Amino acid sequence: MVDKALELFPGLIPSEFIERCSKHYAVTSRYQIFRAINTAFNYYSKHSGDKLNIDSYKVAASENGSLRLKSARSKQAFTGDEASSILCAFESGKYANPGYEDNDTYYRRFAAFLFATGCRPEDAIAVQKTDLNDGFITFNKAYSKGCLKTTKNEDSRQFKASDMLIRLFDDIPSNSLNLVFPSLTGTYINLNTWRTRYWTRIIKGLVDDGLVSRYLPPYHCRHTFISHQKSLGVPDVHIASWVETSELMIAKHYSSKIDNSVIPIEY
Repeated sequence: MVDKALELFPGLIPSEFIERCSKHYAVTSRYQIFRAINTAFNYYSKHSGDKLNIDSYKVAASENGSLRLKSARSKQAFTGDEASSILCAFESGKYANPGYEDNDTYYRRFAAFLFATGCRPEDAIAVQKTDLNDGFITFNKAYSKGCLKTTKNEDSRQFKASDMLIRLFDDIPSNSLNLVFPSLTGTYINLNTWRTRYWTRIIKGLVDDGLVSRYLPPYHCRHTFISHQKSLGVPDVHIASWVETSELMIAKHYSSKIDNSVIPIEY
């Protein structure tokens, strides 16, 4: 889609490109195009040492239908009660079409894992049964846009597994890829499809019922985890280690010493 957009509108400065895309593409398509471009800019900056300025993309996108490369909802989180309501809605199938309640229930495990680990959704999709060893879950790969790759920071990290998380590994649906969270067809979950068919429908149903204050995408399970751990006094150094982010994002002061006896607090 990005290649087609660039071919359709070649040689434009960022503001002109976004203006043309905003008139030609629907909101969902525009978001995917701008997000992909933002990812490419970030990758180039990281590996080339050149710091590219993409503020013009952010401003132009904001001026066209409130669409921004960096979401205005950045770091917003669900409350503990809202997270519990979301998991209950998946479990019960309350917002499913009649006869399809079991499909929502099937994906409750996946949603619970996102809330309980704070990992990126693409990391959770790629987790396999063999990634649990000696009470630790290893995150070293991600699945996104049809590709299996390294995690965002190209790193490997370990996460102390609680009893609940270990039970998720004991209750894996049969699948040839040995995935902990396979799709209903036994393959990798397509995050965009899952968000549209399940997450968005359920969250909007909860919003309508007054059980959740506003819609937030699946990635905000990560922000919810971080916010929840901080509110309960978990040291910032541990949170940063668990979610593979920098100390600047979690704490003002960061220590390299990690105490593996500390276990994530769950809802």
